Amino acid sequence: MEPLIGFVLGSETDLPIVGESKCYEVWDICEIPWELSTISADRNPGVLRDYCKEALQKGIKVLVGAAGMAARLPGTMAAETKYLLPVIGVALPSEEFSNALDAVFSITRPPSGCPVLFAGIGKAGLKNAAIAAVQILANGEGEENKKIKEKLAAYFITNRKEPQIGLKKSSRRRSGLERVLLETKIPGKELFWRGKVRDTYIIGKDLLLMVATDRISAFDVVLPNAIPDKGLVLNQLSAFWFEKTRHIVPNHLVRVVDGLDVLRFYFGPSTKDSDLIPLVGRSMIVQKAERFEFECIVRGYLTGSAWAEYQEKGKVSGLPLPPGMKESQQLPSLMFTPTTKADSLHDQPISLEEMKQQLGESVTRELEEKSLAVYGYAEKYARSRGIIIADTKMELGLIEGRVSLIDELLTPDSSRFWNASKYEVGRSQPSFDKQPVRDWLINSGWEKEPPAPNLPPEVVAAMTERYRQAYWSLTGRILD
Repeated sequence: MEPLIGFVLGSETDLPIVGESKCYEVWDICEIPWELSTISADRNPGVLRDYCKEALQKGIKVLVGAAGMAARLPGTMAAETKYLLPVIGVALPSEEFSNALDAVFSITRPPSGCPVLFAGIGKAGLKNAAIAAVQILANGEGEENKKIKEKLAAYFITNRKEPQIGLKKSSRRRSGLERVLLETKIPGKELFWRGKVRDTYIIGKDLLLMVATDRISAFDVVLPNAIPDKGLVLNQLSAFWFEKTRHIVPNHLVRVVDGLDVLRFYFGPSTKDSDLIPLVGRSMIVQKAERFEFECIVRGYLTGSAWAEYQEKGKVSGLPLPPGMKESQQLPSLMFTPTTKADSLHDQPISLEEMKQQLGESVTRELEEKSLAVYGYAEKYARSRGIIIADTKMELGLIEGRVSLIDELLTPDSSRFWNASKYEVGRSQPSFDKQPVRDWLINSGWEKEPPAPNLPPEVVAAMTERYRQAYWSLTGRILD
């Protein structure tokens, strides 16, 4: 889905105040597609000109420009769109002018006939601008306008309640060893399952606490290293996708653990806060499910093991493909290529017919259809954010008799994310996933059997950055 709101910052140094304001949440709540760019009107006038021209062509309806200092950005955006799009300006503080008055004067004094709307200063201005953009899109009598209006009304009725996805800074500490969590141990709680990455505890009759640690696995083997912030990204990105795809297929998410108050409710006063603090931001309350023992893999591009099999046999999971295809090329149609689900051994490819023999034709068909639908929706959304989802794997199970998504969803661990602007057929693609770890392990000569070697510090640091970048690129949110 193409974005309807174009959000432009004058500098990357403005990103922290955007994250603190959470101004974009009203767009997500109202399900309005949007995009974020950082373009300086002074340093990159040509880039800004091209962006504004493209905004008109691809159907953006409202522009929000936020900048500090001279803040020529909103006015320039209005001029470059020939004043055909409403532009909302926000004045941001800078090191030189903490009160942002220089930016205020620039935005609020346009010449006659050159309109720019002014929403305010700093975090308040950003939030006002975001709401004003929704109001503009809600103005009209069409069905889409009415839907947006209803969702905006609900947003105000709930008094701008903070959504579950996101973190309360007062409930997390980000220093020293607390940035890394390799394994959990919660006194008084029964460990339900410890997987390659997640530790899961029983907290109620039909409820589990699922904790995403910083463990990393490759080739179905857990590595000795931890990747700082990895668990935070996996947990919050999964929650983001669970909310976005709930209209396609239900899922097991009950609540994201975004504060100690959530954990205290389930654990009671006998559990020390020191045992709970590391879980904030990296865990979620989920419903128990009867898991299908299969990985539901959807492929949109010829890459990874699919490319290796195609080179050798001209097939992928036993299904023939046209001759002459190149690495990373988009497939003629989406492919559903399930595997067995193995918690300690390697997952094994399985044919659709074999899956039908175990689950029955109707259940197999439902798993295939829902997997393809989720991938199709997510791939279109990710494209609007400049990301290609090359392939992904999902887990599904039964919750109260309904097929539901479980475990994780569309994370760097379960998917291949490519930068769309650098995509080029015929070669391996720069990615936001675990591929650099796989590449290093292959080059190290490791034979893909335990124990795995230690990753060097530079690979660990690069992976942390990739995980954080994937989260930012897909959600537009800054990981606290």
